[in-house]
Amino acid sequence: MAIVINGSGTVTGISVGGLPDGIVDDGTLANDVVVSTSGAITTTGAFTSIGIDDNADANAITIDSSENVGIGVTPESWHSSYTALQVGGTGSIFAHLTQAAGSDLHINQNAYYDNAWRYIVTDEATNFVTNDGQFRFRVAASGTADAAISWTTAMTIANDGDVTVDTGNLVIGTAGKGIDFSAQTATATGTTASEVLDHYEEGTWTATTTTTGTPFTTTDNTTTSKYTKIGNQVTVFFNPVIATPTLGTGDVRITGLPFASNVTTTTSAMRWGRYDLHSSASFSPAMEGEPWGAVLATGSEIYIYYNSHYDNPTAYPASGLNGNATPYCAGSLTYTTD
Repeated sequence: MAIVINGSGTVTGISVGGLPDGIVDDGTLANDVVVSTSGAITTTGAFTSIGIDDNADANAITIDSSENVGIGVTPESWHSSYTALQVGGTGSIFAHLTQAAGSDLHINQNAYYDNAWRYIVTDEATNFVTNDGQFRFRVAASGTADAAISWTTAMTIANDGDVTVDTGNLVIGTAGKGIDFSAQTATATGTTASEVLDHYEEGTWTATTTTTGTPFTTTDNTTTSKYTKIGNQVTVFFNPVIATPTLGTGDVRITGLPFASNVTTTTSAMRWGRYDLHSSASFSPAMEGEPWGAVLATGSEIYIYYNSHYDNPTAYPASGLNGNATPYCAGSLTYTTD
């Protein structure tokens, strides 16, 4: 039996005898097409491709016997439970064949799965997988082609929207950017200036006990201290020591703060050792209570003051330390900076 097609592509009849079995023309086609009963296609004239081909000089797309597809590449030997699309030299996407809960979808670079994860070429590898309603981003150090891959999960986005940085740090790449809390309910009585947490830092600073007048004569007046900065808030911890000071004049200061203050801040969280307290004739008016520290607006040093029943807070004089054996203080102070 044959199907007869004319030069316009119209079926003109069906012949049950006299013609070869298959599809033939009625003599008006420029190129004869014969389909034999075994299914073979034979061309007797010029052939022009209109299918998946790049003009018949190379394989553009390869589909292997497991129905894995390679575009510009022959697919790797993927596991039979999955179907894969491999793109170029090292890119791929694959998923489970079955429609079932828990099935996963993978997007990979330099990785394939044949019952074990393996490198395609010698290089690093990356994998993005989604299943069970979550996203996971995985990375692997460089390995040898076809060697087994050991993945490290870098980040996970859970089904409830929580984001977990599993390995490494969350790096803010632009100064002034950070974590934005503007979705929260701001103060109802004050004025909100910023809701972006844009800075965290911790380190050391050198606390130096000095004066506003003639410096102390001493062999050592510096101590390494620590600080933490969160946003614009700075907390300094200090324990400055000065070795047997003499001849100092003016008022006592602790200099070297890691950041300049933008507002006056005071602290009573200080403890004193070998500082003259109450008894020294240097204190006029007389001291009441213990000294305390203050950072003034635009300042980068701690001023030491004491209280008096008869006057405003008074700067602690250098004479209160002169001649004392290794006076020291210890404390912390929190202030804000620009």
